[in-house]
Amino acid sequence: DLAIPKMPLENVATAIAALRASGLNFTPAALQEVILHANLPGRFQIIGNNPTTILDVAHNPHAAAYLAERLRKFPIKGNYRFVIGMLINKDIKGTVDHLKTLSDKWYCCGVQAGPRSTKPEDVAQYLPQAQKFADILAGWEAAKRDVEEGDVIVVCGSFFTVAPVLNALNSESE
Repeated sequence: DLAIPKMPLENVATAIAALRASGLNFTPAALQEVILHANLPGRFQIIGNNPTTILDVAHNPHAAAYLAERLRKFPIKGNYRFVIGMLINKDIKGTVDHLKTLSDKWYCCGVQAGPRSTKPEDVAQYLPQAQKFADILAGWEAAKRDVEEGDVIVVCGSFFTVAPVLNALNSESE
């Protein structure tokens, strides 16, 4: 009986199978400890509680479906507010399709990533109610201003989306 991991069960199962195949000796207690504490920064990473912010680099339909599944199970009293930016070479519509039923509060942001850069309209075209922002930090700041009691901010769509917010949070804590 192992703990419920913070990462996808398929990933944990693969890691356990690889560990068993390696022939290395490990105890169930050691495995339990790793499963309890292992996490992937930027993958359903929960930051703070005022407001609660979830960072997830989900940037394709498969990852967005997994994020949506996790969010449906997450205890929330208010609304989700999505701050999203994606790269132009990703399946933006397919990714948004998995998430759009979770909220009507969207902050679509441009992402600066060289030839893969996007404008906020590249995502907002699939979310008619979305607000548009030139960059991720502007969208995140707007979401924080708009947040109401019990709301959760979800920052997602790319490593290029999550990184500026994570850097800003780290700067605030120094």
